Amino acid sequence: MQLDGLPMIRYNFLILNWTTQALNKYLPKFHNNLKPVMNPMF
Repeated sequence: MQLDGLPMIRYNFLILNWTTQALNKYLPKFHNNLKPVMNPMF
């Protein structure tokens, strides 16, 4: 079974989104430092 590229990208964004939410919830200081780095991706 071969995976299409698009589902993998969506899966990666899902993990990234979950990680960002987790950082926002549990590590606000670290998240604030990370935010300027993440912004260009969105």
